[in-house]
Amino acid sequence: MFIITAYCLLKYSKLETRKWGIMLAVSMALTIYTKVAGLLVLPIVGIYFLITYNKGILNVLKKKDVWIMIILFVILMLPLALINIINFGGLTVESPARYVSSEEAGASKMQPTKDFIFASSWYMLPLSLLGILFALLYRKKEHYLLLVWAFSVYLFFTFLHPQSLDRYVLPGVAALMLLATISLDEIRLIVEKVIKKNVSKWIFVIVVLALMLPVYNLGNQII
Repeated sequence: MFIITAYCLLKYSKLETRKWGIMLAVSMALTIYTKVAGLLVLPIVGIYFLITYNKGILNVLKKKDVWIMIILFVILMLPLALINIINFGGLTVESPARYVSSEEAGASKMQPTKDFIFASSWYMLPLSLLGILFALLYRKKEHYLLLVWAFSVYLFFTFLHPQSLDRYVLPGVAALMLLATISLDEIRLIVEKVIKKNVSKWIFVIVVLALMLPVYNLGNQII
């Protein structure tokens, strides 16, 4: 759901059509309906808009299509809000303070970092870090989104809710996977410039499959 929302966000950012605005509102709502952690799409989308439009954000908020998107999102969220109020006495299943605190006193702020490393694996992490470097250098819209996406999840669990588990950080790992893909493609282009020959993308597909095998074996052992 995070990936679908990211796709709709990029489409709306590039085309700015009502269709993709509606798709974005629907995907955000469905992400939140899927699981409470889906609420993280709100800061991800919000920060992305602020970075992308910068000083022009006020002009964006004056657009009719943007307000249609916002109103549709609110309407879609009303049933969930009512269900939670009736059953749990609040807009969410637990108080907002629960989501920005730890269940156990003295929870290690390094735990989310360990969970990110475990969930993404040492095989992929170097490529993800390299992808972050490329994203900072090239500063494309899709790169901004990946950076905001990964860091929003990481910083939330590190500084607001350090009591995490590996499954909690999976939405952020999806962004790290895409950043790793960017780094692989950039490595291919660099190699092509050095050897002055085209390099088949299938070579890098094989590399990806090779990197996946240890992760697959680990997952199989856990099951």
